[in-house]
Amino acid sequence: MDQGLEERTNQFNNACQALVGIAHFDDRLSPVGAARGFVDRLPEPRGQYEAMLHRGRLLEMALMWAEAAHRRAHRDIGTLANPCDFSAAERTHRLWKTSDESPKAQFAGWAEGFFPALERDHAPRLAVRAARRLGKDFAAPLNVPQLARQCGAHVAVRSRMTSA
Repeated sequence: MDQGLEERTNQFNNACQALVGIAHFDDRLSPVGAARGFVDRLPEPRGQYEAMLHRGRLLEMALMWAEAAHRRAHRDIGTLANPCDFSAAERTHRLWKTSDESPKAQFAGWAEGFFPALERDHAPRLAVRAARRLGKDFAAPLNVPQLARQCGAHVAVRSRMTSA
């Protein structure tokens, strides 16, 4: 293995390992933003062989992340035991295009299609949305009416929150 290939492979694998941590443990980041940041850190493949390896590894990463995010979504909406028609693997395979796009573009396109669909079909509870918002903006002063609006709380809930 030439030194350049070994260096690119290590860089690729290190970025994948960092993404595993984000996918399984970090709820504060937007998944689409995390995916964009991830692909920005990946080296460009040199040649068809490297591109094929990258495409396979990124598809594997997409499937792993999709399943983890789907499990987390059920935890967040409180339906761990309930059956669900949403199939993370099936959705990933439908979104993963077999085209001449670069592997990085394919992965970013998958994230841009998968996560909004998951969020739409598995909207988290208000408390989870509020906790995520507070986690992102923890240094900002707390503005309860604004937080309630940003989290999509119903008007009646917002009035109870502000009168308490």
